[in-house]
Amino acid sequence: MRWSVEGVLEFRGRGDFQVKVRGRRVELGEVEAVLARCPGVGQAVVVVHNSAVAESVLAAYVTAEEDATIDTSEVTRFAESLLAPFMVPASVTVLDRLPLGANGKVDRRELPEPEFAPRTFRAPTTLYETVVADVFAEVLAIDAVGTEDDFFASGGNSLTATQVVSRINAALGTALDVREVFETPMVRQLAARASRSIAGCETRPAVVAPRPDRVPLSWAQNRMWLINQIDPSSPAYNVATIVRLSGELDFAAMASAFEDVLRRHESLRTWYPYGTAGPTQEIVGADQVEKIAMTTVENALHEQISNLVSEGFDVAAAVPLRAHLFELEEQEHVLVVVLHHIAADGFSMAPLARDMMAAYAARSKGHPPGWEPLPVQYADYALWQRQLLGSEDDPDSLLSRQLDYWRSVLADAPAVAVLPTDRDRPQRRSAGAGRVTFSIGADLHRDVVALARARRCTVFMVAHAALALLLFRSGGSDDVVIGSPVAGRGDAVLDDVVGMFVNTLVLRTRVSGTIDDLLAHVRESDLTAFTHSGVPFDRVVEALNPERSQAYSPLFQVLLEFRNTESPELELPQLQVEVLEPEVVSSLFDLQLALTQHYDGSGISDGMTACFTYSTDLFDEETVTALADRFVRILAAIVIDPSVAVADVDILAPAERTQLRQWRTHSGVIVLDPRLHPVPAGVTGAVYLVDPDEEDVRQEISSSDAAEAFVANPFGPPGSRMARTERLARWTRSGLLVDVSAAEDSPERSVTDVVASHPAVREAVVIEGVTGVVAFWVPVTTTTVLPAAEDLRAFSAHRLDSGLVPKQFLALGAIPRTTEGNVDEDALRALISDAEPSDVSRNHWTPLQQEVGEHWVAVLGHDDFGRDDGFFDVGGNSLRVVELQRRLDERWPGILRVGQLFEFVTVAAQADALSDSSPMTENDMPATFEF
Repeated sequence: MRWSVEGVLEFRGRGDFQVKVRGRRVELGEVEAVLARCPGVGQAVVVVHNSAVAESVLAAYVTAEEDATIDTSEVTRFAESLLAPFMVPASVTVLDRLPLGANGKVDRRELPEPEFAPRTFRAPTTLYETVVADVFAEVLAIDAVGTEDDFFASGGNSLTATQVVSRINAALGTALDVREVFETPMVRQLAARASRSIAGCETRPAVVAPRPDRVPLSWAQNRMWLINQIDPSSPAYNVATIVRLSGELDFAAMASAFEDVLRRHESLRTWYPYGTAGPTQEIVGADQVEKIAMTTVENALHEQISNLVSEGFDVAAAVPLRAHLFELEEQEHVLVVVLHHIAADGFSMAPLARDMMAAYAARSKGHPPGWEPLPVQYADYALWQRQLLGSEDDPDSLLSRQLDYWRSVLADAPAVAVLPTDRDRPQRRSAGAGRVTFSIGADLHRDVVALARARRCTVFMVAHAALALLLFRSGGSDDVVIGSPVAGRGDAVLDDVVGMFVNTLVLRTRVSGTIDDLLAHVRESDLTAFTHSGVPFDRVVEALNPERSQAYSPLFQVLLEFRNTESPELELPQLQVEVLEPEVVSSLFDLQLALTQHYDGSGISDGMTACFTYSTDLFDEETVTALADRFVRILAAIVIDPSVAVADVDILAPAERTQLRQWRTHSGVIVLDPRLHPVPAGVTGAVYLVDPDEEDVRQEISSSDAAEAFVANPFGPPGSRMARTERLARWTRSGLLVDVSAAEDSPERSVTDVVASHPAVREAVVIEGVTGVVAFWVPVTTTTVLPAAEDLRAFSAHRLDSGLVPKQFLALGAIPRTTEGNVDEDALRALISDAEPSDVSRNHWTPLQQEVGEHWVAVLGHDDFGRDDGFFDVGGNSLRVVELQRRLDERWPGILRVGQLFEFVTVAAQADALSDSSPMTENDMPATFEF
């Protein structure tokens, strides 16, 4: 520090004031700099205070700015909002001035005794406190945890809280849930809660138990297996690690180390064939897995790596793992390891890297690694998970109880997110993707941390609220559904296991009220979701049975991911190691936001990196870049004033505001949201006419209430008016106003349009009957041969999602109408009741439909279905659809893939597809498909 010419003591960077407090290194200068930023504080000095009766703690001394009064509790709260907990001073003492030595520096020896009752370290005294403290220390990587330590103030978050709960429950046999960590975050409080939850809690099965002859897949693997079997050629779920190795490489040691790691982790030598009872885990010996190969390359390295990474796996045919070493020069190599997500998740990369380093170091010295065998393998976890969750047939099982929650919370949720896309959604999505990376500055990051602590939530929850607000303001729907992955490996015994543990939660948010209201709602909904995170995502999908579509993923299309996995530090003997990012990008969702928090050497928040991965089917890069900028602005608005209404948060950049002003100047039209804010380009809003006369308004508004459409124009001079029309529109990025009113009509309208577009149909009307959608149609007068219902059904099935294809097609001479000229729906419904449904008697089925129906009976175990009933509505599920595809493929080879059976879900539709005897080619397959 030094005195400025104005007589102010300034912090000039770090000196030699690095100390160690409770096992953590602290730069006193960094703490002093933060305290000096507190409003009202003029100068600050921090020292280590030693006491004979307590541990060493930090003590702060501050002086006040001119005319300012310092509240020491406010200074402490300010420090807690920005500093890691171990860096927050235990006391703050206010001085009139700081004592100076002859050299003008602060004379720390002359500082008085600090004014505080020391916050001493209180060691755990009971069994419960000891277990809770040990778990906190283990999960947070802290040397020592006392009874007064707060989990979240010590660096915990909502994801690591699930690990804490699982480990405490495993150690004590308790039944805590993640909500209790939020309600009682101190060691002392949570230990007391744990002691009360012992009685009556469920008995957890042992993680390791005798294995049966057939080992089923875990629930997470089951989902990966199904997706893979839809299109084994897709690289969408490949996990690649690419490492550049510079220096003297021992290839023999590398090859032996690779085999050591294969022997250590069963999941790396497992394949997943389909048996009589579904897919199983088949574990083979390390000698049966393809060895690491080495190739010398002089050029086209990028192309060879890309081919290796982008080639798919058939997990039902072989172990989904390959490794290749490319030799560029004698001392320059690139190692590429690719495996399917069914074998490992992102959290597995750290233990995998640690084991590979240990094995290579040992083999390079001529001996095998000296590690102890893993106490648990992934197959043990898969069996344990199924035993823990129980059966859905048992209403008291954990699985049943958690599924009841998800059925309730996701009832009537929107099937598809409303997003500001650049293009209409295709019938089949591709894997085409792009990325937009951006950053969140250190100051904003620290403000987010401070807000999260003040609201007793987490940074993840604040980011979730910001993303929900972004989707609300950019799409218009206040019912926002977002997916988010969770680690799924709470028990400590699973920390070193390579495998697919990750689960996906579906987070539903109603965006309304103020930002504070939104944060409270997000906190509550996220906590409840985390509490019910045991049930696997694919079981939630099966239970809710949403409409399957190859155009979008079920339940959610936007994912929020916090990447807080441990980054593996790779160190190999005589080698410099550089981890390279694979360039192959695929899109599994419409939008995926990944956030990574960064901290400086002292644990202070140091900014976040962020990345939007987006589907190029829907978005252009410029649109997603605008969404990224908008997300940062919303995040800043959240921390500046949480009392602002969510509908009033300013989401427009100055350049966007100027652009919109120019557009409305040229067209005299304004597009506004319900709060009369201008909407950004790509966002739908109501069209307002600027300074119109009454005649203009009457032409736009059909009702007699045209006068009520006038409102004051907040964008014009005083006294100017504008009028809301009945039109909806959005601006394109080029300034073109696109009317989207027709696109906002009901789904029945689009079905009607499809049926009416058949060449033989002159007029069509679609209504919802008791048994499903019914289409009435009138033939064109020139038609000599009427199309059969099967022809119209096949025509519609190629243009609509399966759930929108009419159950019945009834031909009429004319559509009945009322005296006012409207469609007489009562008369049409009378025709439905008089008409015999096409699937009441199988005598009406074609021979091909009857043969397909026999396969349905074999798979479902019953024949209570019609030819127009959906497979998933009569007992089918994702495993049974695989079995059905295998049966159909044996009879009609190469015609229908698994993915098509999610599109052709009825006997009639499948029979129509099979009548076309041309086998499906690779180019016809969807790139990705979500359940």
